[in-house]
Amino acid sequence: MPLQKFAGAMNALFKSEQHLLALPEQVVAVRRLCVNPKSDIYDVESVVLKDPAFSGYLLKLANSALYGTGKQTCHQIADAIRRIGIHAVGELAMIYAAKQLHDARCVDANIAERMRMNWQQSWNLGQVATELYWQHRHREPAKCRKLDASDILTAAIMSGVGTLAVLTAADQVVARSANDVPDAGEQRLGMSTIDELLGLSDKYLQITLKRWGMADDYAKALLQPPSEQCDFHFSHYLWAARLSTSPTSAVGQCEQVKSALKHHGVLAA
Repeated sequence: MPLQKFAGAMNALFKSEQHLLALPEQVVAVRRLCVNPKSDIYDVESVVLKDPAFSGYLLKLANSALYGTGKQTCHQIADAIRRIGIHAVGELAMIYAAKQLHDARCVDANIAERMRMNWQQSWNLGQVATELYWQHRHREPAKCRKLDASDILTAAIMSGVGTLAVLTAADQVVARSANDVPDAGEQRLGMSTIDELLGLSDKYLQITLKRWGMADDYAKALLQPPSEQCDFHFSHYLWAARLSTSPTSAVGQCEQVKSALKHHGVLAA
Protein backbone atom coordinates (compact mmCIF):
# COMPACT_ATOMS: atom_id res chain seq x y z
CA MET A 1 0.00 0.00 0.00
CA PRO A 2 1.46 3.44 -0.92
CA LEU A 3 2.59 5.52 2.05
CA GLN A 4 0.06 8.30 1.54
CA LYS A 5 -2.81 5.82 1.27
CA PHE A 6 -1.55 3.94 4.35
CA ALA A 7 -1.38 7.17 6.38
CA GLY A 8 -4.90 8.04 5.21
CA ALA A 9 -6.16 4.65 6.37
CA MET A 10 -4.49 5.22 9.75
CA ASN A 11 -6.08 8.64 10.15
CA ALA A 12 -9.53 7.32 9.24
CA LEU A 13 -9.16 4.41 11.65
CA PHE A 14 -7.90 6.58 14.50
CA LYS A 15 -10.70 9.08 14.00
CA SER A 16 -13.54 6.56 13.74
CA GLU A 17 -12.47 4.06 16.41
CA GLN A 18 -11.92 6.07 19.55
CA HIS A 19 -11.59 2.91 21.64
CA LEU A 20 -8.06 2.57 20.26
CA LEU A 21 -5.69 3.39 23.13
CA ALA A 22 -8.61 3.84 25.52
CA LEU A 23 -7.51 3.98 29.16
CA PRO A 24 -8.53 0.99 31.31
CA GLU A 25 -11.62 1.70 33.40
CA GLN A 26 -9.71 1.18 36.65
CA VAL A 27 -7.12 3.76 35.67
CA VAL A 28 -9.87 6.27 34.84
CA ALA A 29 -11.50 5.60 38.22
CA VAL A 30 -8.20 5.99 40.09
CA ARG A 31 -7.40 9.23 38.28
CA ARG A 32 -10.86 10.62 39.03
CA LEU A 33 -10.43 9.93 42.75
CA CYS A 34 -6.88 11.26 42.89
CA VAL A 35 -7.83 14.68 41.50
CA ASN A 36 -10.80 14.97 43.88
CA PRO A 37 -9.65 16.88 47.00
CA LYS A 38 -12.31 15.09 49.06
CA SER A 39 -10.84 11.62 48.37
CA ASP A 40 -8.86 9.92 51.10
CA ILE A 41 -6.38 7.03 51.09
CA TYR A 42 -9.07 4.42 51.67
CA ASP A 43 -11.24 5.71 48.81
CA VAL A 44 -8.30 5.25 46.46
CA GLU A 45 -7.33 1.91 48.01
CA SER A 46 -10.80 0.46 47.40
CA VAL A 47 -10.47 1.10 43.65
CA VAL A 48 -6.81 0.08 43.36
CA LEU A 49 -7.54 -3.28 45.01
CA LYS A 50 -9.90 -4.17 42.15
CA ASP A 51 -6.87 -4.48 39.85
CA PRO A 52 -4.32 -6.96 41.30
CA ALA A 53 -1.70 -6.08 38.67
CA PHE A 54 -1.92 -2.35 39.44
CA SER A 55 -1.87 -3.13 43.16
CA GLY A 56 1.37 -5.05 42.72
CA TYR A 57 2.78 -2.24 40.61
CA LEU A 58 2.10 0.34 43.35
CA LEU A 59 3.62 -1.86 46.06
CA LYS A 60 6.72 -2.36 43.93
CA LEU A 61 7.08 1.40 43.39
CA ALA A 62 6.46 2.22 47.06
CA ASN A 63 9.34 -0.09 47.99
CA SER A 64 11.62 1.05 45.15
CA ALA A 65 14.51 3.52 45.31
CA LEU A 66 12.13 6.22 44.07
CA TYR A 67 10.04 6.15 47.28
CA GLY A 68 11.20 3.46 49.66
CA THR A 69 14.96 3.69 50.20
CA GLY A 70 15.77 3.26 53.88
CA LYS A 71 12.12 2.85 54.85
CA GLN A 72 10.13 -0.06 56.22
CA THR A 73 8.72 -2.35 53.51
CA CYS A 74 5.11 -1.66 52.54
CA HIS A 75 2.85 -4.72 52.42
CA GLN A 76 -0.56 -3.02 52.34
CA ILE A 77 -1.94 -0.86 49.52
CA ALA A 78 -3.07 1.84 51.97
CA ASP A 79 0.51 2.11 53.25
CA ALA A 80 1.83 2.32 49.69
CA ILE A 81 -0.64 5.12 48.85
CA ARG A 82 0.27 6.95 52.05
CA ARG A 83 3.97 6.79 51.17
CA ILE A 84 3.59 7.70 47.50
CA GLY A 85 0.84 10.29 47.97
CA ILE A 86 -2.63 10.42 46.42
CA HIS A 87 -1.62 12.88 43.70
CA ALA A 88 1.35 10.74 42.70
CA VAL A 89 -0.81 7.59 42.57
CA GLY A 90 -2.98 9.32 39.96
CA GLU A 91 0.11 10.14 37.90
CA LEU A 92 1.55 6.64 38.26
CA ALA A 93 -1.76 5.18 37.07
CA MET A 94 -1.12 6.89 33.72
CA ILE A 95 2.35 5.37 33.51
CA TYR A 96 0.89 1.95 34.28
CA ALA A 97 -1.73 2.35 31.54
CA ALA A 98 0.89 3.48 29.01
CA LYS A 99 3.04 0.44 29.80
CA GLN A 100 0.09 -1.90 29.28
CA LEU A 101 -0.65 -0.28 25.92
CA HIS A 102 3.00 -0.57 24.85
CA ASP A 103 2.95 -4.26 25.78
CA ALA A 104 -0.12 -5.06 23.65
CA ARG A 105 0.57 -7.73 21.03
CA CYS A 106 1.46 -6.36 17.58
CA VAL A 107 0.87 -8.15 14.28
CA ASP A 108 3.87 -6.46 12.64
CA ALA A 109 7.24 -7.48 14.13
CA ASN A 110 8.93 -4.22 13.16
CA ILE A 111 6.18 -2.21 14.83
CA ALA A 112 6.53 -4.39 17.93
CA GLU A 113 10.25 -3.61 18.02
CA ARG A 114 9.60 0.12 17.71
CA MET A 115 7.04 -0.16 20.53
CA ARG A 116 9.73 -1.62 22.80
CA MET A 117 12.18 1.08 21.75
CA ASN A 118 9.65 3.85 22.37
CA TRP A 119 8.87 2.65 25.88
CA GLN A 120 12.55 2.31 26.76
CA GLN A 121 13.39 5.74 25.37
CA SER A 122 10.48 7.37 27.23
CA TRP A 123 11.40 5.60 30.46
CA ASN A 124 15.09 6.53 30.17
CA LEU A 125 14.12 10.14 29.46
CA GLY A 126 12.00 10.09 32.61
CA GLN A 127 14.87 8.76 34.71
CA VAL A 128 17.21 11.54 33.57
CA ALA A 129 14.50 14.21 33.91
CA THR A 130 13.67 13.03 37.44
CA GLU A 131 17.32 13.21 38.48
CA LEU A 132 17.48 16.78 37.15
CA TYR A 133 14.36 17.58 39.20
CA TRP A 134 16.02 16.37 42.41
CA GLN A 135 19.12 18.41 41.63
CA HIS A 136 16.98 21.51 41.05
CA ARG A 137 14.97 20.84 44.18
CA HIS A 138 18.21 20.77 46.17
CA ARG A 139 19.18 24.19 44.72
CA GLU A 140 15.73 25.85 44.90
CA PRO A 141 13.47 23.85 47.27
CA ALA A 142 10.80 26.56 47.47
CA LYS A 143 10.36 26.68 43.69
CA CYS A 144 9.97 22.90 43.42
CA ARG A 145 7.82 22.37 46.51
CA LYS A 146 4.57 21.94 44.57
CA LEU A 147 6.06 19.37 42.20
CA ASP A 148 6.45 15.63 42.68
CA ALA A 149 8.88 13.31 40.93
CA SER A 150 5.85 11.46 39.54
CA ASP A 151 4.84 14.60 37.59
CA ILE A 152 8.15 14.56 35.73
CA LEU A 153 8.20 10.80 35.14
CA THR A 154 4.60 10.87 33.86
CA ALA A 155 5.37 13.76 31.51
CA ALA A 156 8.27 11.77 30.02
CA ILE A 157 6.03 8.75 29.38
CA MET A 158 3.27 10.97 27.98
CA SER A 159 5.77 12.55 25.58
CA GLY A 160 6.03 9.15 23.88
CA VAL A 161 2.26 8.68 23.53
CA GLY A 162 2.19 10.21 20.04
CA THR A 163 4.58 7.53 18.82
CA LEU A 164 2.57 4.88 20.68
CA ALA A 165 -0.62 6.08 18.94
CA VAL A 166 0.96 6.08 15.46
CA LEU A 167 2.38 2.58 15.95
CA THR A 168 -0.92 1.25 17.30
CA ALA A 169 -2.90 2.67 14.37
CA ALA A 170 -0.31 1.42 11.85
CA ASP A 171 -0.43 -2.08 13.30
CA GLN A 172 -4.23 -2.10 13.07
CA VAL A 173 -4.04 -1.15 9.37
CA VAL A 174 -1.48 -3.93 8.77
CA ALA A 175 -3.73 -6.44 10.56
CA ARG A 176 -6.81 -5.45 8.54
CA SER A 177 -4.86 -5.57 5.29
CA ALA A 178 -3.70 -9.08 6.15
CA ASN A 179 -7.28 -10.13 6.85
CA ASP A 180 -8.34 -8.78 3.46
CA VAL A 181 -5.64 -10.86 1.74
CA PRO A 182 -5.38 -13.99 3.91
CA ASP A 183 -2.83 -15.80 1.70
CA ALA A 184 -0.43 -12.88 1.41
CA GLY A 185 1.94 -14.22 4.10
CA GLU A 186 3.52 -12.20 6.89
CA GLN A 187 3.13 -8.45 6.46
CA ARG A 188 5.85 -6.08 7.68
CA LEU A 189 6.33 -2.38 7.32
CA GLY A 190 9.87 -1.34 6.57
CA MET A 191 11.64 0.67 9.26
CA SER A 192 12.00 3.61 6.86
CA THR A 193 8.23 3.57 6.26
CA ILE A 194 7.60 3.52 10.01
CA ASP A 195 9.96 6.48 10.44
CA GLU A 196 7.98 8.45 7.86
CA LEU A 197 4.67 7.60 9.54
CA LEU A 198 6.07 8.82 12.85
CA GLY A 199 5.96 12.30 11.38
CA LEU A 200 2.31 12.17 12.53
CA SER A 201 3.34 11.70 16.18
CA ASP A 202 2.76 15.27 17.37
CA LYS A 203 -0.75 15.30 15.90
CA TYR A 204 -1.61 11.92 17.44
CA LEU A 205 -0.14 12.98 20.78
CA GLN A 206 -2.52 15.90 21.05
CA ILE A 207 -5.54 13.83 20.00
CA THR A 208 -4.75 10.96 22.39
CA LEU A 209 -4.04 13.11 25.45
CA LYS A 210 -7.27 15.01 24.84
CA ARG A 211 -9.17 11.70 24.73
CA TRP A 212 -7.50 10.80 28.01
CA GLY A 213 -8.93 13.93 29.61
CA MET A 214 -5.69 15.90 29.79
CA ALA A 215 -5.70 19.65 29.19
CA ASP A 216 -4.61 21.03 25.83
CA ASP A 217 -1.88 22.99 27.62
CA TYR A 218 -0.32 19.72 28.77
CA ALA A 219 0.31 18.48 25.23
CA LYS A 220 1.46 21.94 24.18
CA ALA A 221 4.06 21.99 26.98
CA LEU A 222 5.41 18.61 25.85
CA LEU A 223 5.78 19.79 22.25
CA GLN A 224 6.79 23.42 22.57
CA PRO A 225 10.38 24.22 23.68
CA PRO A 226 10.60 26.48 26.76
CA SER A 227 11.43 30.16 26.52
CA GLU A 228 12.49 32.74 29.08
CA GLN A 229 9.08 34.41 28.71
CA CYS A 230 7.01 31.31 29.56
CA ASP A 231 6.08 30.25 33.10
CA PHE A 232 8.09 27.58 34.90
CA HIS A 233 6.62 24.15 34.07
CA PHE A 234 7.55 20.59 35.02
CA SER A 235 7.91 19.69 31.34
CA HIS A 236 11.09 21.79 31.35
CA TYR A 237 12.87 18.87 32.97
CA LEU A 238 12.15 16.81 29.83
CA TRP A 239 13.79 19.41 27.64
CA ALA A 240 16.76 19.50 29.99
CA ALA A 241 16.97 15.71 29.86
CA ARG A 242 16.96 15.82 26.05
CA LEU A 243 19.86 18.27 26.17
CA SER A 244 21.71 15.92 28.49
CA THR A 245 21.10 12.72 26.54
CA SER A 246 21.32 14.12 22.98
CA PRO A 247 23.72 17.09 23.01
CA THR A 248 24.29 16.85 19.24
CA SER A 249 20.56 16.91 18.38
CA ALA A 250 18.71 19.98 17.15
CA VAL A 251 17.37 20.52 20.69
CA GLY A 252 20.81 19.94 22.20
CA GLN A 253 22.35 22.58 19.96
CA CYS A 254 19.62 25.20 20.54
CA GLU A 255 21.12 27.97 22.65
CA GLN A 256 17.69 29.52 23.24
CA VAL A 257 16.47 26.34 24.95
CA LYS A 258 19.61 26.17 27.11
CA SER A 259 19.26 29.82 28.05
CA ALA A 260 15.57 29.36 28.99
CA LEU A 261 16.29 26.31 31.15
CA LYS A 262 19.06 28.20 32.98
CA HIS A 263 16.71 31.16 33.42
CA HIS A 264 14.11 28.90 35.09
CA GLY A 265 16.80 27.21 37.21
CA VAL A 266 16.29 23.75 35.69
CA LEU A 267 19.91 23.80 34.50
CA ALA A 268 22.56 25.22 36.79
CA ALA A 269 23.83 28.56 35.49
